Amino acid sequence: MNKKGDFGDLLAKNLIYLVIAVIAVSALMIYIGMNANGAGVWEDFYAKEISGKIVNFAQVGDEVILNVQKASEIALKNGVNKDAMFTFDNKNKEVCVKLRLAGSTCFAYFKNIQVEKCEFKLGLAEGAGNTITFNLYNSNKAEEKVKCKLAR
Repeated sequence: MNKKGDFGDLLAKNLIYLVIAVIAVSALMIYIGMNANGAGVWEDFYAKEISGKIVNFAQVGDEVILNVQKASEIALKNGVNKDAMFTFDNKNKEVCVKLRLAGSTCFAYFKNIQVEKCEFKLGLAEGAGNTITFNLYNSNKAEEKVKCKLAR
């Protein structure tokens, strides 16, 4: 009835389960923290709205002005650079929206149209929201990736 090694074996087995549980809970908390303000949902919303409803139904030569107040609030709260929030990939025909530091959401459009100029404007007047303005063209000399840069 010598039980010297039993306590150490029991402690080692439980310690392994405890470490695994701590890692799993930490990963879950990081995921919840990154999506606490709904950044992933809003990324998906804006990417689908811009590509599906705006770019696909726009005509060549159109200038689009879109209020992105909610997106800019979330992105700035999460520490995303203003110039990295909205990107148009003309080569792959995608709109990418980045509202969180880890990753972005991209959504493709089917229309053969190019975005050549995109500006992010801060709504400085009271009640004015932040907007992005971009022009649509039918040319092959547009840049591959167009970022919405802060208007000076």
